[in-house]
Amino acid sequence: MKFILTILLCIFSSSVFADDAPKTTYDQIVEKGVLRCGYFTWPPFLAKDPNTGKLSGISYDIVESIGEILDLKIEWTAEVGVADYIEGFQSNRFDALCVSTWPHPTRFKQSLPTTPLFYTSVYPVVRADENRLDKNYDILKTNTLKLGVIEGDDTETMVKKLYPSAPRDTLPNNADYTQLLMGLLTKKADVVFLDKSVIHDFIKNNGAKIKIPKSDQPVFVYPEYLFVKKGDIQTKLMLDNAINLLKNRDEMDRFLKQFVTSSTVTIPQNRR
Repeated sequence: MKFILTILLCIFSSSVFADDAPKTTYDQIVEKGVLRCGYFTWPPFLAKDPNTGKLSGISYDIVESIGEILDLKIEWTAEVGVADYIEGFQSNRFDALCVSTWPHPTRFKQSLPTTPLFYTSVYPVVRADENRLDKNYDILKTNTLKLGVIEGDDTETMVKKLYPSAPRDTLPNNADYTQLLMGLLTKKADVVFLDKSVIHDFIKNNGAKIKIPKSDQPVFVYPEYLFVKKGDIQTKLMLDNAINLLKNRDEMDRFLKQFVTSSTVTIPQNRR
């Protein structure tokens, strides 16, 4: 009899503790039917109209479609910086970083990436009167040109890998691509590395002061990820399933084709 009472007590206690257990981020998303998104602006991936606050872009279209697939309302909750979105996760300001971004050791350690959405080609950018890279990029290996990077950013990681001995003009980690380009124009750096969308927007707004060399070959191709909180495997898998469905429907390619100025590329078949 005592044995039976002990078993019943254990079962009762377990159910009480289970009810009192804190809900996970995934539980809250499903219960409320809402995915709270953190975001930063980086056209054409995500643009924000300064007058209306309306958002648009590749990441916006993709995430809204993910919301439709999962029957979730997407709330674009918090605007953050590329370098400080981890703090937004830690303070529970949002559930996912909903603008695609490149892989980085810090991001992988402190948050959890989804399956890649697509890939972005990265090109060298030079001043309009610079012609030494037009034939090929061999001069980058001679350590005669200074390369502009952002501290702790993928630009720095890439340059260290490809051109480890090249002199660098390193900007602080809260800098953005416009400061990289200003460093290029003021001759603090001779070359920076960006995707075509950023280059196109800068030329559109500032004139043809910069260019991609005539050889027009990327130096690197990065996968683009969304990120969720570290350890939030359930939310990651839910988003992965929706992303894979978009790929299988070929909707991802349709999104990318709308942005002809971007250097985003079709996802290789063997990486789907």
